[in-house]
Amino acid sequence: MRNTELIICFLTSPYEPVTSNWVNSQLIEDLKSKYMLTTIAINKYFDHNILKTNNQVTSEIITKIKHIKFTQKSIVFFTMLFDNYLTDDLFIFLNRRSIISVNYLVDSLTIPYKYYMFASKFTYIAVPFQESISFFKKKGIFNVIYFPYATSIALNQFYSPFKYNAISFLGSNYGARPYYIDFLNKNNIQIEVRGNGWKQKSKDPLITTSANINKIDLLCKLIVFANGRKILLSKLLKYFKSNNDLIFNYEKIIMDVDVFKFISEHKLSLGISEYGSTYVLKNPIYHYRMRDLECPMLGSCHITQTSIDLYNLFEEDKEMLFYINKEDLKNKLKFYLKNPDLTSKIGYNAHLKSKTSNRWVNRFDNFILRYIN
Repeated sequence: MRNTELIICFLTSPYEPVTSNWVNSQLIEDLKSKYMLTTIAINKYFDHNILKTNNQVTSEIITKIKHIKFTQKSIVFFTMLFDNYLTDDLFIFLNRRSIISVNYLVDSLTIPYKYYMFASKFTYIAVPFQESISFFKKKGIFNVIYFPYATSIALNQFYSPFKYNAISFLGSNYGARPYYIDFLNKNNIQIEVRGNGWKQKSKDPLITTSANINKIDLLCKLIVFANGRKILLSKLLKYFKSNNDLIFNYEKIIMDVDVFKFISEHKLSLGISEYGSTYVLKNPIYHYRMRDLECPMLGSCHITQTSIDLYNLFEEDKEMLFYINKEDLKNKLKFYLKNPDLTSKIGYNAHLKSKTSNRWVNRFDNFILRYIN
């Protein structure tokens, strides 16, 4: 066991399933065999959609920490929550107990711009994107640290060396994803897809009346920074963009609950990293995803859009493949489908790299070695 105790605080509310799923199945699962670990799962609702106040959420967290019997000198409070839920009382309490607080900004493309004034309350702000570090430093905030996405050794149970010479894609149907899938299908490259919402969609409204009322604050925050303005412009352009008929293989585009088994069955996995609707812009916003760490752990030869963050984690053409546009993606997929032995080798290399270097326990070890001990 490591000599630092961890408190992982996260949401399990009905409208936060993505956060609670990956925290439980990967982050906690990977850490629990190496660290003394306490989890604090917060439901921000009482019942019938009645929200708890910020003070009530903070009080619940403090009460749970008071009941922990710590045995180590170094204690880290690690959370994905920010100023919507936490009050000054929590930080006063953590400081008195000499507990190090870390806020992990999972969506580091938009959250930093909306909540940077809150950053100084934490001991550290951890971000998985290189570009977020420079943003904080320009704002005079220097407690920001680089904390890339990771994956869990628990995925190893789904790993299989015997794979179909085929391509998987796992994710919901939104943004640029259907346009990439459709483009590849039209070029005789079949993608086997699992995820929510894979049906032909009519043109989406720019914003509904209820959404307009509920998201005024978000719109105001997005408009004050460059990426936010790009996101808003892309939504506007998408609204007026002609609605193309997209062709999908409906027999294979279905919901699959066993996502890790599905990925592990395929030699190749596809990543699409364009942010939301920005694919309509000349220079879309790109950001890598946790899926880009999961697929390599499962031994799939993963191909995704170029990213400085992934360049730092995987060796190109040896452990991961990168593409710069649709034509480049098409050509590379055709080549690797014709060379399954090479694809298998890259997938296996990625699997080994993931087990040794890209687990959540690696990220925490590196952080604690550098900033705590």
